[in-house]
Amino acid sequence: MKPCPLYSLRVTGLSIICFFSGISTYSALGQERINLGQKRSVVSGILDKEIRLSIHLPDGYDDSTDRYPVLFTFQTHFEGVSGAVKHLYDYRLIPKLIVVLIDNYEFGYLTPTMIERDPASGEADLFLRFFMDELFPYLDRSFRTQPYRIVFSNSWGAMFAVYAILARPDVFDAAIASIPWITYDGEARYIINNTKSYLDSNTFNHMLYMTMDDETEPLSDLETFIKILDANPRKGLDWEYHHWPEEDHMSCPYRSVFAGLRRIFQGWNRIPENIAEAGLEEIKKYEMELNRSFGYEIGISPVALRVIGQRFQQKGNIDSAIEVFKYAIQKTPENAFGYVTLGRVYEGAGRWDEAKAAFRTAYQKALSQNHPQVRWVKGFLDRIEKRLEEE
Repeated sequence: MKPCPLYSLRVTGLSIICFFSGISTYSALGQERINLGQKRSVVSGILDKEIRLSIHLPDGYDDSTDRYPVLFTFQTHFEGVSGAVKHLYDYRLIPKLIVVLIDNYEFGYLTPTMIERDPASGEADLFLRFFMDELFPYLDRSFRTQPYRIVFSNSWGAMFAVYAILARPDVFDAAIASIPWITYDGEARYIINNTKSYLDSNTFNHMLYMTMDDETEPLSDLETFIKILDANPRKGLDWEYHHWPEEDHMSCPYRSVFAGLRRIFQGWNRIPENIAEAGLEEIKKYEMELNRSFGYEIGISPVALRVIGQRFQQKGNIDSAIEVFKYAIQKTPENAFGYVTLGRVYEGAGRWDEAKAAFRTAYQKALSQNHPQVRWVKGFLDRIEKRLEEE
């Protein structure tokens, strides 16, 4: 059969509806909708204009009561950023996030000082006021947000992100700066000249992730800036820098958001070895410290817990493995695979009745969710029931 040609594509807000020919059972009732996000706008008195927003809400938002951290972005590509975020949270590499892209930002909003060639520049502090006094309150009223905010941008936007973390650490909690154009003002070098002053006068609990591509113009000043950070470590300011000469101005942002988000949420997704080996109580203490650091109950990734449980299982420490697997299930009680994993530990330990109960729960959840792997889950239940019948 030939591939079905796409013959109509309509965008409503940010929802893409695709109609395909060649499928006899396909009708208007069977059309599929891929929801990328929604459009909103905020009338800003501070910026004296209507600010247009593109917003991605995480999968399952409408069916939950959870609150989510927010990733703010501009001078980037909404579909690319939202797709990267969705990929990361689908694979449990980061927690679910809300993505907010500012569609109609102006370049003048990004620079902290006025530059001669651009009379509308120097409005970075005004832009930060817009975030604090108008955009954050609007989003907090309109959506279920957590008080953890990340800014991600490219080029001059990345320079703004660096400035925001250093000069106004009360606005964002973390920044991903792809190709931060520290040289925006030529020889004036405002950010470099003021970095140490900002480090000395502010307190931090922040992550700053920076990258550079194959461009040479901003590289020297950026490396000078990195040396200042390196020579002046500050408690609470966690930063990381990568030079990727194999990337360019278009590819570097996409790689940066993947790597930067993983780095920001590294503690959520990876439990330190010494803590993991100490058992569940130490893991819970680590979780409490993680919550304190992020400023909300971020918890620990269920995947990270299952990795630790599997290590206990491999070492023959079955009781600890079961304890950790049960704790992982508490995090995502509707996840059928958590019960499959628990059932396999029971099965390996010869605890057949408990294994059967875990596999039955897994099957019931997979069935109720019409999960694509429901037959695979059912196989575990069938196998254990057959074994019990033969005994």
